[in-house]
Amino acid sequence: MKSRSVTYAPVGGVPMSNSAWQLQFGSHDVNGNPIAAVATVVKPLFAASSPHLLSFQFAEDSLGSICAPSHTVTGSTSNAISQSESPEALSLLDSGYTLVYPDYEGPYSEYAAGTVEGQITLDGIRAALHFTQLGLSATTPVGMWGYSGGAIATAWASTLESSYAPELNIVAIAHGGTPAVLEGVANNIDTDTVANEAFFSLVLTAILGINRAYPTFATPMLNAKGVAAAQSLANSCGTLSPLSSTPSGTIPDYTTVSNPFSAPNVLAVLPLIDLPQAKKSPSAPSIFVYHSQLDELIPIADGGDAIVPPWCAAGSHITYYRGVTGDHAAFEVTMAPIVVAYFEAIANGIAPVFPLGSTTCN
Repeated sequence: MKSRSVTYAPVGGVPMSNSAWQLQFGSHDVNGNPIAAVATVVKPLFAASSPHLLSFQFAEDSLGSICAPSHTVTGSTSNAISQSESPEALSLLDSGYTLVYPDYEGPYSEYAAGTVEGQITLDGIRAALHFTQLGLSATTPVGMWGYSGGAIATAWASTLESSYAPELNIVAIAHGGTPAVLEGVANNIDTDTVANEAFFSLVLTAILGINRAYPTFATPMLNAKGVAAAQSLANSCGTLSPLSSTPSGTIPDYTTVSNPFSAPNVLAVLPLIDLPQAKKSPSAPSIFVYHSQLDELIPIADGGDAIVPPWCAAGSHITYYRGVTGDHAAFEVTMAPIVVAYFEAIANGIAPVFPLGSTTCN
């Protein structure tokens, strides 16, 4: 593992006085081959009597390397989505949590490729625990948090933990607005006019990110317009609303087939990228999943409702909140203080307070 000291400037490029480092460590791609990965670790100014580590997964939602968390938390404002999320973890830093921000999309920015995102997240935690300047140990309690695109990495890390990193002491996990079933999200974008106008470019970006990990996913059926879109998005940072120069339309506009999600090459990859995964479920003692019933980007049927019942049936301990107010972006803002309180309660050894209407299994 290699390390270098960096300036921590997560909000608007304004430096903070916390000590921070970027760590380079080994991880694996979707085929199990070794790759280099990066994470940024930040030390609290005032250490808690009982140290805890939080792995925060930004909604990077991008294909450009400049959009990665390692740039966002050291002063770059290129990624507007990550900038909007940057304040969320600062309250926990003030409470004594050490933070680790993994560049979970990997060296090739494989956005929405869950396996690589989960593995890098877990390896980033391993690297942080072994980095002596942070004063942590192999038994330090660990939390993981992510929303939307960041929830992909978080949910996959929770799914893979038992098989990939069983030695980690992961005690609490929170993720919301989780895109579990890609084809459901894509179909929603293609059929809902309002969602399409706001989010088409984002969903196309996810398809192209998955294609970087699984080249048979989209490459065989991209038409000339699809190739041009891939080139235009190749180094871009995602935004919540596309600019006039970004792709628009529906997914079949960019392929040589009228129903791409019925194509054999796509059907072969979907089981590798959707959640839940067969015979795999989270094992952490506390998991908080939250999703708005009014989510216009990720319908709850293709998010929380798709993963919570199977995970509960498999024995996972989950508290699930099906929110009744707020669209995709607004729900994240509303829930952030509740999630902060959840992690603070876990760190202090007290029972978390969940929103009214939450249900708990196991």
